[in-house]
Amino acid sequence: MMRMGYKFSWLVLVPWVWMSCSSGDVSDSSSLSALAQWEHINQKKAELVNDESREMDTAAAQEMLQLLQAYIDSFPNDTLVPEALFYAGDVAQGLGDYWGGVKFLNRLYRTYPESKRAPEAVLLQAFILDEHLNQKNLAAKSYEDFIERFPNHARAREVRGMMLLLNEGEEAFIKRIEKDNP
Repeated sequence: MMRMGYKFSWLVLVPWVWMSCSSGDVSDSSSLSALAQWEHINQKKAELVNDESREMDTAAAQEMLQLLQAYIDSFPNDTLVPEALFYAGDVAQGLGDYWGGVKFLNRLYRTYPESKRAPEAVLLQAFILDEHLNQKNLAAKSYEDFIERFPNHARAREVRGMMLLLNEGEEAFIKRIEKDNP
């Protein structure tokens, strides 16, 4: 079994686990099949990370991506699709498929903008673009989209700070913080 040294962001994973434990409504006639597939996905989550080492099992993560993609494709109107897209983005990032992660997260934000996961998707997308892909302009655009769409979100102030950091650079950002907080 291949292992990768990636540690899941527990800030991202824990809320997903909590949200996915509640059963979602499905709007198509194959709800039993959708629920069965979602339960299968939930069962497979336990295989992704070794409890002791907290390392991701690469083969299990690739299988999870296939399961999530099949779920998304089979049940596009299901209320849990935004959760599946978000988790797929996080798993793809963990595998080092950063553009794949951005693709899933962008699809969530664009297709399900009213989803509870939309703000988090934009933030994780911006993080991946900035930290892993060195796409500062695209990251800044994602942060701008977040502020425009969610100006009163609990993390809006943090996002404004990230935009300042991207636009001014680290040294100018630190000087500004020191000036504003003597």
